[in-house]
Amino acid sequence: MADNKQLSDGAGAQYAAGDEVSFSGQTTAIVQIVRIGGVVGAEGSKSIDAYAPLREPLRIAVASSGLTTATTAYTAGDQVGARFTLANAARVSGGYGIITGVTLISAADIIGSYDVVFTRGSITLAADNAAYAISDAHALEVVALVQLMGGFDIGNNRLAQAHNLAIPYDCNGGTSLFAGLITRADHTFFGAATDLQLVVHVERA
Repeated sequence: MADNKQLSDGAGAQYAAGDEVSFSGQTTAIVQIVRIGGVVGAEGSKSIDAYAPLREPLRIAVASSGLTTATTAYTAGDQVGARFTLANAARVSGGYGIITGVTLISAADIIGSYDVVFTRGSITLAADNAAYAISDAHALEVVALVQLMGGFDIGNNRLAQAHNLAIPYDCNGGTSLFAGLITRADHTFFGAATDLQLVVHVERA
């Protein structure tokens, strides 16, 4: 490898160090070494992060809250638990990415097929164990509804999942995504309010 050299375009501009390479038709040429970066920041204040990968894989796991733990079973179409906050889904406020996979794990070993409704902002959901419903205005915040196949019995637990996804999203006014659950099958109540864990795989841009 040749020593680093300064390049000039003849107008006084200086470029980064280069290496000599060989290719057909010419013995050597000077090439500039380029570091791949990513564009970060909100609209109107974007910048280049020279150390950022073009896409950054991230696993976000959040425990449930507000699940029914006695007496009342769930009916298909019911909301299950409270809203999930998927923190750091974007690298910067107002940032974006892609959802690549979703898994729902039931410690109570009771779930069947589920839907996950992802929203770009925090919205008001119905009550746990009531029919899922959101306002017209909040429906405009929906990123996608992901249908989870399941539930698959794995002994003491059960899971529903969807993978090989490529769902784009942006975060509205922060770095979090949000999610709500809809059961598509009747099942009994849970043993604890935290019996479900939602695992979302994303690639942050």
